[in-house]
Amino acid sequence: MPLKPIGTIKIPNAEGSSFDHGAFDPKTRRVFIAHTQRDCVEVIDQDKQRHVATLPGFPGVAGAVVDDGEVLLTNRGSASVAWIDAVTYKTAAVFETASRPNGAVIVRRLALGIAACIGNEVEIPTLQSFHLKNGRLAKLELPGRPRWCVTDMAADRIFLCIREPSMVLVASLPELRPIAQWKLPSGGAHGLDIDHSPRRLYAA
Repeated sequence: MPLKPIGTIKIPNAEGSSFDHGAFDPKTRRVFIAHTQRDCVEVIDQDKQRHVATLPGFPGVAGAVVDDGEVLLTNRGSASVAWIDAVTYKTAAVFETASRPNGAVIVRRLALGIAACIGNEVEIPTLQSFHLKNGRLAKLELPGRPRWCVTDMAADRIFLCIREPSMVLVASLPELRPIAQWKLPSGGAHGLDIDHSPRRLYAA
């Protein structure tokens, strides 16, 4: 079925800028978009088809993920994740991470936030999970640069794309014990999504 454009939603202060991940929250019917170059998050009202808010104060924000009215943001510029309310836009907590957090997951019912951190010349790549209410941290060292990640329906496992060596890494939640490494025939594993009904992963 061919896709057809139905409209254009203008985002302020966007000319010459750059964006990264965005996510749709079914509870609020809002889209949260990481406006990386402007250190802010843009909010779109899906039903009204218009821009409704700019949320400042998220340095180098790269990832935006949602779950039932809650948003988790990965801030590369400040090596942190921010937990915000999708209704009020208020920041509930900010947690320090390893260098350059990128892919992320949030599981509201478990108060769990996860960040895949790229690292730098000194720090190796890591996967980190945070209990969003008490800050309890678990960490797993990674064999390569992480990209996007998802959980299974029960949030018992996390699946993470590693760019090189190209694979899907599987770990338990919330303690991040390694379970498996599924090598991929194509290099540069990046985007990742899951179809819970047939229990299938799709890796770009």
